[in-house]
Formats: sequence, C-alpha cells, structure tokens
Amino acid sequence: MKAKSYCYETKVRKKLEQYFQKSKIERTALEEGFKRRKHKKITACNFLLSFFLMAVKGSNSYACWAQQLCLLTKTPISKQSIFERMGKSAVKMTHSLLQQRLKYEYGQISTGELFKFFKRVLLQDSTTLQLPDSLKKYFPGNKTNGKQRSLIRIQSIFDLVSSHFCYFGLFPYTKNDQSASGLISLVLEKGDLIIRDLGYFVIDTLEDIVKSRAFFLTRITHSVCIYEDVEGRKMHLTQILKNKSFLDKWVWVSESHKMYARLVAMKLPERIANERRRKAKRQKDKRFKYSKEYLNLLGYTFYITNVDNEVWSMHDVLKAYKVRWKIEIIFKSWKSNFKIQKLIHKQCYNLYRLQCTIYMMLLFISVFQLQLYNQAQYILGEKYKKQLSLLKLGKFTAENFLVIITSDINNLIKLLSIYCCYETRTDRININVLQRS
Repeated sequence: MKAKSYCYETKVRKKLEQYFQKSKIERTALEEGFKRRKHKKITACNFLLSFFLMAVKGSNSYACWAQQLCLLTKTPISKQSIFERMGKSAVKMTHSLLQQRLKYEYGQISTGELFKFFKRVLLQDSTTLQLPDSLKKYFPGNKTNGKQRSLIRIQSIFDLVSSHFCYFGLFPYTKNDQSASGLISLVLEKGDLIIRDLGYFVIDTLEDIVKSRAFFLTRITHSVCIYEDVEGRKMHLTQILKNKSFLDKWVWVSESHKMYARLVAMKLPERIANERRRKAKRQKDKRFKYSKEYLNLLGYTFYITNVDNEVWSMHDVLKAYKVRWKIEIIFKSWKSNFKIQKLIHKQCYNLYRLQCTIYMMLLFISVFQLQLYNQAQYILGEKYKKQLSLLKLGKFTAENFLVIITSDINNLIKLLSIYCCYETRTDRININVLQRS
C-alpha cells in the first residue's frame, strides 16, 4: 500500500514538473534571486506546484501550503518557512515566469472566415478584485458610505487566434479602462485587429492603431462628434436614422482629430431600447433634462471601425463585436471556477503575498488555457465534432486537478467529451461556433 501511494505521489510530482516546465522555473528562480543555495528545502518548482495544488481547492493559507509542500517533497515544512520566502525575490520570480509565458510563440487556432484577413485578433478588457482594506495605499478603490476600499484592476489582452493571453498588468482600481487604452501599443503589430468596449474609447489610441497599419472595432457613443466630410459638416444622426433600422457609412470622427472611420449603427429591439431609456432616467443628474433626440438615439447601438466594406459587411461587424464576450467568459471562469477572488482573503494583507498570489494564478490560468483548453478543444472538434465549454472545463479542472494531471490523454478526452462540452441546442449559438462562422 505504501509502495502504491509512493508511486502515485511520484507520478503526480513528475507530471506537474513536466506540465509547468521545472527547468525554466529553477533557472528563473536563480536569475531573480529566489534560489540562493543549491540544496534547499523549498525549491522554486515545489513552491509553485504546492501553491497550485492548494489554490484549486479554493484555499490560500500558509498552513495548507506547507501541507501540500510536505506531500510533494516528503519533508516536513513549517508555515513559517513559506512566510519567510514571501519577499521581493518571490514577486520578481513569479512575475518573470508569467512574462515568459506570455511571450511564447503559439500556433494558430482556426477562427473561420470572419477573421481570416487579420494576423491576430486582440481582445482588451479588465476585471477587478477586492483586496483587504489595509492595501488601499497601494491599490485605492472606490468609497462606500464614506469608507475607502481597496480594489485591484487586472488589465489583460487576449489573442483570439492563438487563444492565449499576451499581456497582464496590475493597476489600482482608480486607473480606469480609458487611461489604460494606450497599453495596446505594448503588443500591437501590423495586421492586428483590436476589439474593445466603450470604456477604452480614446481617439489618440485609435489613431495610433491606424498608423501601425492595424485595425480596430469599438463601440462609440452618439455624443462623439461625427462629420460627413473633412470640412466639418456635422452629421445629424437623428435625421439620418429616421425611419431606418441601420446605417453603414464612412465618416470623420471627433471635432479636434477628424479621424476617418466607418460608422455602423443598428436599431435595438424595442424592449432593450426602453430599458436603456429607463436606466438613463434613473441615473441622470436631476438638474439635467434629456432631449428627445438623446432618448431616440438610445434606441441604437453604434460602432466604428477601419475595416473596409469589402472585408466585412455590416452584419459581420456586429458578429465580430459579439466575440468580445469570449474574454468575459474567461473572467467568469477565473472567479467562479478557479476562485481567484476567494484566494485573496482578509489575511492577504502582505503586498508581496498578494502580488505572488495573483501572478501565480495568472500563470496557472495561462498554462491551463494553452496546454489543456486549446489542445482538448482541437481534439474534441476533430474527433468528436463537439465544442468544448471553457466554464465547464474550468469547473472540472478545479474539482479533478490530479485526475487531469495523471490521466492518459485518450481517457481524459473521453471524460471531457462527456462532461465539458456544450449541449446541442437550437435556441442559441455558443461563442466557439460564433467566432468560427
């Protein structure tokens, strides 16, 4: 019995080391000062692997961490030993490993006809996590009932073509999406397509994208100045859209910049339009009275892009923007399946511990996305003609992590085909089908 247990634990450790590339972890640890002596109870690889084993259970305590380390190494480890390793060198090591993972070159995944014209399809978005109030001087958040809270904003850029993240950044909640709009320049390449929501709308950034010979697709509010020509003849959208359900026209945008772009407007269903109007009336300043023109324009959704009509029809523009929800699903998986918010509890008041926790979880998620989700999605599509659900796979991984690590690939794929694929339905289209259509 002991021999079987030993063999199983040895197999788990070796699989984990292979999965997360032990040699690169140890080399990075040496470069960043985490590894100081050759013989050490807590190696960099075991430091990370024991954290992952703890985190998938939704736990984050030094005591639980020490238990997982002991099971991996067969050596008693105290929680004080882990506490002592939680310093600048640990932050530098975990951050460096994450950056290395983001810079790897990955193969392409089929994205269908909709995106075949573009080199990469970059989705930029952010998500927030609540922190212990003691960290508010580092990551100030909003105020609730006059009390300052602490919130961190994770800015991310996801490449739909490789189905992998190419940027992560940690910022205070007070640095909103608009101020982070220029981060796209850190990864932008010729031929890329950038899809972002209204929060990132900054004309200067859009002009930089055009100068880089890349493409963009974004929502736009009707309050942005729209002109029919470079001379400055302002477009009156209410008049143009009267008795029309859509608009597709090249225009000049913004009074000061006069950027040439394609404006696409689509009338919303009356139910959604009325809900927008009710929401606007509830939130408006009582000193301000909305005009009839403003309320009418709330019945439309507006987009701008520099993608030509020969590449995308108007309906392609609408379909392409819906793919942005892919990153929202990923964020949901972080929080509901991998419990990233639960790992940052009230006792995580040490800044180094907080940074290490987030960097290690982002590293875990990056490896999960590349080495499990992408590969399983391809095999299931080819062999079983099924579409893998990211949310179902995330839940399955969190609950059965050791089974996934130790299973034969053929047996694993059979399990995933049963428990982690979308159901066949006629009333809706899943996001994977949408992006490949």
